[in-house]
Amino acid sequence: MRKQNKKSKKQNMDINYLDLIPVRSEELHWHKDIKGRVILDVENTGLFNKIAQKVFNKPQYTKVHLDAQGTFIWPLIDGKRTVSDIAALVKSEFGEAAEPLYPRIIKYFEIVESYHFIKFANKPSKCRKLHNIANSVIIFDEAQMLPNDYLKPCIAMIEELLNNYKTSVVLCTATQPALKSFFQSEVLATELCPRMDEQFHFFKRTLFENIGTVTEDCLMNKLTEEYQALCIVNTKKRAQNIYKELKEDGVYHLSTSMYPKHRKRVLNEIRERLGENKKCILISTSLVEAGVDLDFQSVYRELAGVDSMIQAAGRCNREGQRKVEESKVLIFRFEEKENILGQRQQIDVTKSLIADGRNLSDRETITRYFEMLYHIKGESLDKKKTMDEFTNKKIKYRFAQVGKDFRLIEQNTKTVFINCEEEADKILRELKVKGFTRSGMRNATQYCVTVYDQTFDKMYGAGMLKPIAENMEDFYELTDESRYTEEMGLELEIDNGMVLFF
Repeated sequence: MRKQNKKSKKQNMDINYLDLIPVRSEELHWHKDIKGRVILDVENTGLFNKIAQKVFNKPQYTKVHLDAQGTFIWPLIDGKRTVSDIAALVKSEFGEAAEPLYPRIIKYFEIVESYHFIKFANKPSKCRKLHNIANSVIIFDEAQMLPNDYLKPCIAMIEELLNNYKTSVVLCTATQPALKSFFQSEVLATELCPRMDEQFHFFKRTLFENIGTVTEDCLMNKLTEEYQALCIVNTKKRAQNIYKELKEDGVYHLSTSMYPKHRKRVLNEIRERLGENKKCILISTSLVEAGVDLDFQSVYRELAGVDSMIQAAGRCNREGQRKVEESKVLIFRFEEKENILGQRQQIDVTKSLIADGRNLSDRETITRYFEMLYHIKGESLDKKKTMDEFTNKKIKYRFAQVGKDFRLIEQNTKTVFINCEEEADKILRELKVKGFTRSGMRNATQYCVTVYDQTFDKMYGAGMLKPIAENMEDFYELTDESRYTEEMGLELEIDNGMVLFF
């Protein structure tokens, strides 16, 4: 009986091990030799190694050569695949030569972990740090940005922290989402800002005006008559098109087609121009709606969710220096149809509220907006059915699978590195030599633009992009410098005639 228990325990350990997600050490450099075998460059650190390097000429790095199966496995360690996922790929590649599969795979990972070549993203030790959040105050800034596709599990997580970790949660937002109905237990909610109706009235600095349906030409005619105005549209393509037509001194363009460091430069120039009371027209996407301190005389906003409309209004008469009646937020829709990813339901609800004659800046309208939106979305508020994993009676919870599925940012985009500055060139060279490191990627993000897969396919097919390194998934370098300009950022319009098919 004792032997049987031991065997059962070992099997459970093996099953649990297969659920782990390995991650390569960001400090470990590696490359391939001329035969395609992976070589790990392990730095010899510590006092004794330093002495040996000086006295006995011991090399700074020890080279660890992986065999054929080790070489195959190493690039598969991407922080997404479980040990089980990798084992299946090894089996498919090597067949009978990989047997006994699981004991060999587990031994491989035990060895590379013992040398700190890898770690496990979801190993139980990671969870042991969770207790540190107990008795804390947790602040959610811009709480309306909680992702709709994962709203139910997010609220469940907040409720868990409130009830069992004795935390206090603060939601900061000008557009409070209607979340009360999602809590399963009685949660004591306190409004930190008293007399909210009076505060809404006191901070009212703009008037909303619906100007109906317009063409691009009509909108551009209105903007040419403005002195200091912000125009926010729903797509990067639309923002670029309008800017191209209006382009002159004092007219600017901002979108996520520009890398972050580039956007900061443009924003600084815009602030300077506004401060000097010079003509300034900005064509932008929603990226200016939160966390950007700009103050325009008027704002044009393409129809979107109520929360976005109010955020946009925060860029008009922000300093309160002008009369309310002179500070207008003009709402419009385009005659020309466009595909707006992930916004259709928000737009439809806002359209309905406007048709009912509601004032978008009223508290009741904001609450009604979120109630209607959540009702329409229904089951899609838990897109990956995360709650089912923990509400159904199961002996074993699939934590690893939930960890893989619960991604706030879906991977339907690719990252493009823009090498057009001296600092960017230095970072790129380092990435090509060292591969993925946390510090390297953090520096690189200042020069990166994300593109949807459809646009990426066209650009890649036209030979405008190339992978930065073999071990860096979904990360590419822009090779056609003409596709990125100081005014427009990354040009998204790709002539079909430029696309090459192989």
